[in-house]
Amino acid sequence: MTIFIICILLNSPIETITPDVDARTYTMRESAPDWIQTFTPPQQMPNWPKTIGVSPYYAPSGVSLADINNDDDLEIIVGSTNNQVYIWDYQGNLMPGWPVTVGGAVQAKVAVGDIDNNGDMEIVIAARNGYVYVFNHNGTSFPNWPQTYPGPQTYTMPVVGDIDGDGDLEIFGGGHIIGGPNLLARHHNGTQVSGWPVNCDMMECSPIVFDVDNDKFREALIADNSNPGNFYAYEGNGSYVTDWPISIPSAAVVNSPSTGDVDLDGDIEIGLLVSNGTVNLWTLQYVPYCGYYTDWGTFYHDQWNTGWFHPGPPQNLSATPVVDHIKLTWQKNTEPDIAGYNIYRSETSGGPYKKINTSLVTDTTYDDYQVSPGITYYYCVTAQIKAFAESRLSNESQAQMGIKEIGSSRISTFEIRPNPFKDMVKISGININEIKIYDAKGRLIESLKTNEIIWRPKNKLGPGVYFVEIRNGAEKIIQKIVNIN
Repeated sequence: MTIFIICILLNSPIETITPDVDARTYTMRESAPDWIQTFTPPQQMPNWPKTIGVSPYYAPSGVSLADINNDDDLEIIVGSTNNQVYIWDYQGNLMPGWPVTVGGAVQAKVAVGDIDNNGDMEIVIAARNGYVYVFNHNGTSFPNWPQTYPGPQTYTMPVVGDIDGDGDLEIFGGGHIIGGPNLLARHHNGTQVSGWPVNCDMMECSPIVFDVDNDKFREALIADNSNPGNFYAYEGNGSYVTDWPISIPSAAVVNSPSTGDVDLDGDIEIGLLVSNGTVNLWTLQYVPYCGYYTDWGTFYHDQWNTGWFHPGPPQNLSATPVVDHIKLTWQKNTEPDIAGYNIYRSETSGGPYKKINTSLVTDTTYDDYQVSPGITYYYCVTAQIKAFAESRLSNESQAQMGIKEIGSSRISTFEIRPNPFKDMVKISGININEIKIYDAKGRLIESLKTNEIIWRPKNKLGPGVYFVEIRNGAEKIIQKIVNIN
């Protein structure tokens, strides 16, 4: 039995969705504060529970949640062991085209994602007959599917992620085979990814997909079912990541790994429970954890266990210089469980990027005041859901704060001479709190605090244009100077 708690609608009470062994799928509603304080039994949602057919020999799959038709609500997706998959809206209505019938019992949770990157959701189903099926959100078959995968598809949930860096999602699946190879990746068009399948002895868990070695490409990590066991990390071409696999004390069985930045030091941590009761937590020091390179970071994708590959990257990012800062704007994400956005910046096109917001941005605008004149900044934005999964990067947008001379009412009687200068320059004036020297690219050369100074550069400067920024609080004057050395 799988139980998880999630908000079906924005600003709604909490719902608990439970597929039960008696083949009824229950949805129950309860206000969280009342439940926590009084333990009042939860109430069924209207038009629930639902009844599905089951095999007497196999337990049915868990429940997945996804907005399959872009209506801002989450749909409830359940596979059954009588070879069918059902999708209802939260009001209990079957979605058009559902249920669908596949060629075997469905014991693994269903995965949902936009595998061909066209804006529509696809539903990915693993069945015990050794096939993986893909359907469009309206219940029609996706082209070139189903496809065979190694072994019976039992507890191994199909996983989607971009293993080859082409922007589309590959589909991972496999089964319980002694010796292997038994983990296969296929492109969204059904063809095998070169170098796959790979070994994962008697596989019963699911892989995770993220950038484990900071090469800007995602890898697949999975543990096998041997005893003692092995924990594998595979590159997109099916080869081992350097220093992998690593040994684990016993079999992983159905336990999938999880990754994240556990101690918030910026590095990758990976957790894995194995069958002898050992809970492992590894850290990869100096290897940065990157949410936007994490396609599938834990079992069932995210901390709400939705099984839904989301959110999508924000669209139409634009960066515009505005007097003393750079303003960013972008289009709001449509997913119903968006928590906010992260802002990334670099001084090099294509990165590496550094996150500059200290907390999630809940609006679709951001003002960056931590900029210097003359430097071109490159920005990307990501979306983050309430279950903490982060999207890929948005489009990159660039802007530069121009350098211009401006007047001030509080800074007066300033003088910079000689100009042009050779070895030194005298900077003097009234009401000057701070003086900064920049090169033509806006890079800070020196920072000084005085009303009068003879500036001799600490390091030899090449000939060219430099800028002196004179400040009094928020007011400033920027003056061009020329070095003829």
